[in-house]
Amino acid sequence: MTPTAALFSQAKMPQGDSAVRQLAHSAMISPNPIPAALSARVPELAQQLVDIVAIARIPGVRAKVAVRSCVAGINPVSVCIGWGGLRIADVEKGLGGERIHVVAYHVDPATYVINALGCPGTGTGAAAAAEERSRRIRVRVEAHDYPRTVGKAGQNVRLASKLTGQKIEILVEKSCTADCFA
Repeated sequence: MTPTAALFSQAKMPQGDSAVRQLAHSAMISPNPIPAALSARVPELAQQLVDIVAIARIPGVRAKVAVRSCVAGINPVSVCIGWGGLRIADVEKGLGGERIHVVAYHVDPATYVINALGCPGTGTGAAAAAEERSRRIRVRVEAHDYPRTVGKAGQNVRLASKLTGQKIEILVEKSCTADCFA
């Protein structure tokens, strides 16, 4: 039987961890505790300066959260992650170590998918082409970026696909070195 609530003893938890206790408590009650957990640590979410657009998760393992700014001049990803990653680290700790990847929402499906995948070579090697009717995106990445883009057992691609609502196909582009021009 899975618990629906949890009670933590003050004596067993170090002082200063009340926020973490609250997050852990909400994780036991809600099937998707991420919005409440983020709102507790990110005042800009509670003030509606930043908005959560979509969430995709594998409970207890990994999650992706797409955010957008409701006010010009605010970087929604930086706000949610916090200085030095402190805000998101507190949320992850409160959710039992579930890794959370915060991504920027974009109206262009190709850009949104690249953001969701967290392609390491976004500026240099990653490119996406969208087929609007089939809601399919083909993303080209360099061979050395392929494992990170796909993720462990395909988790990264599955979560990005669920987050964006797109079918994602990863194509490997061979790196061209100086030998190509000889």
